[in-house]
Amino acid sequence: MFVLLAVLFGYWLANYFWARQRAVPDVRLIVYTVLAVGLFALVAFDATSNLYSPDDVEITRALQAWRSPWLDNFMILIGLPGTPPQTLILNVLFVLIVLLCRLKPEALTLAIFVPTFGTLGTWLRCGINRPRPSDDLVFLVGELKDRNCSYPSGHTINFTVVLGFMFFIGLTQLAPSWRRNLLLSLYALYAILMELSRIYVGDHWASDVLAGYLLGSVFLIWMIRFCQWVSSRFFTTAQPMSKTAAEMRLLLFCICSIREYNSLRISVDALGS
Repeated sequence: MFVLLAVLFGYWLANYFWARQRAVPDVRLIVYTVLAVGLFALVAFDATSNLYSPDDVEITRALQAWRSPWLDNFMILIGLPGTPPQTLILNVLFVLIVLLCRLKPEALTLAIFVPTFGTLGTWLRCGINRPRPSDDLVFLVGELKDRNCSYPSGHTINFTVVLGFMFFIGLTQLAPSWRRNLLLSLYALYAILMELSRIYVGDHWASDVLAGYLLGSVFLIWMIRFCQWVSSRFFTTAQPMSKTAAEMRLLLFCICSIREYNSLRISVDALGS
């Protein structure tokens, strides 16, 4: 019920803001949205008509040709942050970290859109209800009990949106430095590894991951547009925090979230001073 109310509120709030926006949205954003959603719908139609495609099986087997015990464990570890309840905790932490960095428009955008895209992704997966890969076709590295609701990949949607938005924050809010470059590289690398891990462990087909990327990228570009509008309209006088402190906080959280440390007692403000 809470997520449903969050979706309805987010939808109403977004329409309220867009109805009062004088600037015409970038045509390129609209074109990309139409193309991405159209391709998503085509692949979804194929997913409902066929349990799997030969290309999906071939891609999975090609990745699993590199199988080894250490790689199995590594790919399972990569996917852990995207599995409930870890993903719920991490999404809340992302919002809190951005808010602590005094980036109120960005924190507001995450708080509105994270439950929205999460709920929409779940509805789509359950509505399409495509079976996940089976052990008679590929090797199943993980032990996922639910072998349905495969299309699109929820992990891919979540991390395309969240890490993509954090990439946007780092690119626009942090001064150019080796720390910023390292942070952005870690975001991009982890997003790529997450997508590959979903195929490698046998939890999703490649077309599921592609669909998750398409849908996640559409959410992402409109999140960024929404954030830019909110920032220019309501937060023009906000004082940014220290660039060094922001870099250290975001970098620390990136490393912490990837490795899933349960407790970490470090004064970031002291490091950033």
